[in-house]
Amino acid sequence: MNLSISARINLGFALALAMLLALGIGSFRHTSSLREDFNWLQHTHRVLEENEKLAALLHQSESVALTKPVDMEIALAAACMALPMSAA
Repeated sequence: MNLSISARINLGFALALAMLLALGIGSFRHTSSLREDFNWLQHTHRVLEENEKLAALLHQSESVALTKPVDMEIALAAACMALPMSAA
């Protein structure tokens, strides 16, 4: 393969550009994947927080139902009314 100097230089630049493009595409895809993973992690933490709040309210309503002669359905309804409405 007997190429001139300018052809070799052009080939070197084309190869470097192709490698840079491949690296950029790989970085973009990896960053997009990390962003999606972070969004799922935030969602998981929001769900766990809501579960903890619900468990505390349920425990509270059960305690009220055990200490006072209140109907269990009324205590659960009161606990559900105290839950914040969330968009998640």
